[in-house]
Amino acid sequence: MESDEQQPTYRIGAVSRLTQIPPETLRVWERRYHVVEPRRTGGHGRLYGQNDVERLTLIKKLVDRGHAISTVAHLSMDELRTRLDAHEPVQHAQAPAGDGVPVWIVGESLSAIVAEHPADLEGIRVLATMQTPEEAAPGPAAENPRIVVWDCPTVDAQTPRAAQLLLHRCRALRLVVVYGFATREHVEQLGSGRVTAIRGPLNAYELRRVLLDADRAASALELRTEDLAPDSVDGIPPRRFSPAALAKIARMSPAVQCECPQHMASLVTQITAFEAYSAECENRNEKDAAIHAMLRHTAAQARARLEDALAKLMEAEGFSV
Repeated sequence: MESDEQQPTYRIGAVSRLTQIPPETLRVWERRYHVVEPRRTGGHGRLYGQNDVERLTLIKKLVDRGHAISTVAHLSMDELRTRLDAHEPVQHAQAPAGDGVPVWIVGESLSAIVAEHPADLEGIRVLATMQTPEEAAPGPAAENPRIVVWDCPTVDAQTPRAAQLLLHRCRALRLVVVYGFATREHVEQLGSGRVTAIRGPLNAYELRRVLLDADRAASALELRTEDLAPDSVDGIPPRRFSPAALAKIARMSPAVQCECPQHMASLVTQITAFEAYSAECENRNEKDAAIHAMLRHTAAQARARLEDALAKLMEAEGFSV
């Protein structure tokens, strides 16, 4: 067996790439929870051994599955493997809605804040943290985030489109962009519809307040979509499923073999949100208003067809809500 001195060593950047843990989060975990004790170079840089990398990889997997870092930081390697094999963490996809607002964090700085101050985020349930928007993609049976927070240091002309793509990819109801530097024009282009732009940096308390405000905005959006009248004069079909019913379908489906109800419920939720978004879009002129009315009607018709299909699927599977 190789001694610690004979094992390959890695600097913090390499360890971050190998374990998918942001460097800021690694430093927080080491300082606060002593997850590993890397050696130091003459210039006080960190040197990690292969055992450190393996330990951090196991801990990262457990944290991604719902374990609080404080509950796994001091476990031995055997205990970490046993817990990972047993799949002990609470499955967020089946957790009650009252456990907190389900959130994804994108960006190193905010991920570090979440890791260092979990107690200051009461009412917030962080499902996942990641470094870049490209990593943000829910698994087939994972719970979708309600709110996504993107730590975006610089906003430019391409950021609004990137924000919309991130919102769509995560299947979230609202996106909060925490930016550092931007022109007023770019911020105005970014902060519209279901995207909120906030100047950073934020501490944990400020982040919690912003997330709760975003959740209230998302709830208001859902309520507006529920107010559509069955015989509305603009021809919008009535909704067959309330947001609560769709959420219940999404939670029950992973417990059975067929996951189609979950996917269908997610599609209906997203299209309904787009209906409301189209209705509230700022109309600069009559032509613009007509385009958004067309988008709303098209989305409503698609949503109604999907709701009919979902109702038939629920009946065939013997589900009721």
